[in-house]
Amino acid sequence: MVIPAFRRRVTLGNLSHAMSAKDGIPMQGNRFPRLNGGGGLLPDLSHPKGLLGRYAGRAEAECREHIHRGAVDTLGVLPDDDVLEVGFGAGRAIRHLSMRAPQGSVAGIDISEAMLSEALSLNRPAVEQGRVDLRTGCVSRLPWDDGSFDKILDVDCFQFWPDQLENLKEIRRVLKDGGRVLLCLRRETPLDGSLQTPGFNDEELDTARRLIWDAGFAVINEQHCPDCPEVCCLIAEK
Repeated sequence: MVIPAFRRRVTLGNLSHAMSAKDGIPMQGNRFPRLNGGGGLLPDLSHPKGLLGRYAGRAEAECREHIHRGAVDTLGVLPDDDVLEVGFGAGRAIRHLSMRAPQGSVAGIDISEAMLSEALSLNRPAVEQGRVDLRTGCVSRLPWDDGSFDKILDVDCFQFWPDQLENLKEIRRVLKDGGRVLLCLRRETPLDGSLQTPGFNDEELDTARRLIWDAGFAVINEQHCPDCPEVCCLIAEK
């Protein structure tokens, strides 16, 4: 049976060996140096700083509101789920998550103090009610116990992680058995390098799939984000 392109199950056998040294892919550290930093007219959104960074992050989030909403739809959050977002930025997906999990909890971590301020402002009622917990920090060392979350989300930040393989292992640590992680990876488009930061090419997507397997996840599914054909969603289960 042919699996539709918009949704297919990925197995280890159909992954290319994208992490081999001969392909020029780093064997440790950040595997996607091409995708880091600013792009064209945009500032560096990997770590927004100060007032300018806050405004840039807000503008980026407004332009990609459909991606955040589609990512939350794809994650399939249940009303009593405990959910974590890595790299919450301006807090748009956090807002959608908190509405989907009114009996659960939503946590988020981001390296940027500027984005923490922006996200706290957007989600203040839920934060004051104790349903949303937002912190600054890095995916390398998550400040939560083993098996804390049912679902974990990352929207267009995976390329900025300091060491994707080790960081995926850390993600797996705080995920409950049977839990699900969703990585939203934006594919390259003709606008890359001029009006937006670069997206993943086919080789880099293969590398991302291989990293998920090597981090110990049991299942990987792949599909397009609703209304976002430029976004590839990799869904892994523990």
